[in-house]
Amino acid sequence: MNNILGALTEAWEEVKINRMRVSLSLIGVGAAVWALATTLALGQILVKSTEELFSIGGRPGLIVMFAAPNTGDPEILPADGYGAGTIGDAADKQLRGFSLAAASSAEKIGTKYWSRFFSTDFINGPEICDDSMAEGCYTNTATLYGVDPMHFTLKPTQLVTGRLLRESDGELLMNPVVVNQSVWDKLGRPALSTHPQLLIDNNSEMAFTIVGVVEDSKLSSGTQEAYTHADTFTGALNTQKKAEMTPMAIEILGHADQVKEDSKVVEEILGSQLGKDYELSAIYDDKSGDTLAGVSNSIMTVISGIGGIVILIGALGLLTVSIVTVQQRIREIGIRRAVGASAARVFFSVFLESVVATTVAGVAGVMMSVLTIKLMPQEGLQELFGVAPGNVPYPMGAAFAGVAIAAGVGALCGIIPATIAVRKKPIDAIRF
Repeated sequence: MNNILGALTEAWEEVKINRMRVSLSLIGVGAAVWALATTLALGQILVKSTEELFSIGGRPGLIVMFAAPNTGDPEILPADGYGAGTIGDAADKQLRGFSLAAASSAEKIGTKYWSRFFSTDFINGPEICDDSMAEGCYTNTATLYGVDPMHFTLKPTQLVTGRLLRESDGELLMNPVVVNQSVWDKLGRPALSTHPQLLIDNNSEMAFTIVGVVEDSKLSSGTQEAYTHADTFTGALNTQKKAEMTPMAIEILGHADQVKEDSKVVEEILGSQLGKDYELSAIYDDKSGDTLAGVSNSIMTVISGIGGIVILIGALGLLTVSIVTVQQRIREIGIRRAVGASAARVFFSVFLESVVATTVAGVAGVMMSVLTIKLMPQEGLQELFGVAPGNVPYPMGAAFAGVAIAAGVGALCGIIPATIAVRKKPIDAIRF
């Protein structure tokens, strides 16, 4: 251990003594590590964007199971013990019955990654004209979703301001709602500290308090969307709006490599809870796991190839400088051998000098890479990758890879000069 520490210390001292020469010789290595680490980091961001696109707008393995009455009669109710009633009562009971069935199904499957998913369209603001089919006329149509807070984990959403939904929101009389940027823009971007309200169909009796703003979905850019707690959706809307809702659904996370089998399990369990009066249908991508893995591997293979070429160019430059430097120091090395330094000590001294120097260059290159990613124009890259690099933590794998590769390059480029140094006989080296 003492010999190793001594060799490291000696190598570091040699680097400091020849810092100008070392700095010039390592510029190429530092630049190569910077380019490699930056490329790997951008590759990770691209893979993240690809994951979102290949997973029906959410995480790989996401299953969305829809449930709708298998008859047009709105009085057909789920098997939850409730009796028949009016159309409005039917909608209420459908929501309650489905909620019980969804919770029971998730419990039997043994997962906490699930959410109810209800939706209905509404008018957000004044209509431009009475006849929406007339040329130049339109209505400010928006969609209100009733979800559980886990929805934002199943379908990752970038928060712009405020907060996302919480479990306790379903019990609050203020009816918390999270809107997307299109709704926020339509309302004039009010400050959330003023507790702005969203009126459903311009009806003050169905008022929701905006508590957060999220980015527009990449799959439905420009569409006005609002999210409230599923319990709030059930309690705050009038019977007419609940009667107009689209088929109810449960979002649940399965395994990306066996999503088709998981979907069948969910369908069987949910179907047993709802009874025969409901028709179930699911959407998922049963090839998303394999496809995503293939795309990700292809991306990283191309990126690794580019990075390897860059590192190779830097390594060749360093190797050339190292060999020339050892030739210039051959008399010094001969004197050290003559006064008792062993061949092994000389070898490791020259070898570790290269490793220490390239490791320092690697660390500097990684630091420059981090700054590069953070200072890149976020809007342009978000258009390119689908996600802003500033919103993604710098991949630690890219940082470790950069430093490790730099040290490896130093090791490979240090072996040849170190071998040259010890193969010279001391008397020949001194005479030289």
